[in-house]
Amino acid sequence: MKKTAFLVFVAAFLSVMACKEKKIEETSSQQENEEVVEDGVEAEEGDFIENSIGEEQQVAFLSVSAFYFHAVDMKSGEGNTQKGSDFTMHIEADIIALENDLGYIVDQFVPFLTIGYEILEQSSGSVLSKGRLMPMNASDGPHYGANINLSKAGTYTLRLIIHSPAENNYFIHTDKDTMPGAVLQKYWPEDKPLKVEFTDWVFDGKKVQ
Repeated sequence: MKKTAFLVFVAAFLSVMACKEKKIEETSSQQENEEVVEDGVEAEEGDFIENSIGEEQQVAFLSVSAFYFHAVDMKSGEGNTQKGSDFTMHIEADIIALENDLGYIVDQFVPFLTIGYEILEQSSGSVLSKGRLMPMNASDGPHYGANINLSKAGTYTLRLIIHSPAENNYFIHTDKDTMPGAVLQKYWPEDKPLKVEFTDWVFDGKKVQ
């Protein structure tokens, strides 16, 4: 009887130890598979790397973050296409709403903006590349972006020029029942564009892989 009780105890002990070992292995595996965010570089699914271009900027009611990564294949609704292999990189601006009285939802993407960009050589201030960031979607949602060519190593400033939706004849309700509280000119005085700059962007001049 004592021998049987001892064997039952040993079996139960071994079962508990096996469960603990399995839990440790699962925890270790989970830690290895978690996304890693370090030094402004974010690891995504499939080893996709999104590189930050400076700290988040705020202007008016907008929070603006900028990134670059490998150039991508794209297609517009009109059928225009771009091959990522023709470009050095893809740059992206994520623009979300902060507290505002225009009716934009806080922490949500702000649509219908016209975004110009300039990439300046920081030491001389000369503009090496400029254009427009187009509204588009990726697997993680909408953003403004463009494939670009930048083949010279150096330290750069990325300047974003954010135009008022008024330029596209965007309407804001003004009646007393449905008016959100303000008009576009509150945040774009005299309808002049807003500007944000991301400085000290160090790029090695190589095609981003």
